[in-house]
Amino acid sequence: MNIFIRDILEEQVGTDILILPFFEDYSTDSYSALDLIVKGIISRVIKNRDFTGRHGQNMLLPVNNINASRI
Repeated sequence: MNIFIRDILEEQVGTDILILPFFEDYSTDSYSALDLIVKGIISRVIKNRDFTGRHGQNMLLPVNNINASRI
């Protein structure tokens, strides 16, 4: 497995899984452009409290419209 850290927009990444850091009480504003591209799935899971960003919590979301199959 290869892991790369780069300073580019999330929607420009070509990868199998795109890892996004979220924390409790964290605003999703920094991912608003990406959220639009993936049809609002990020804001929906946050709004519905399916994901809260608690320590140790993670969630795998299948997505379309970007060069990653999962977030």
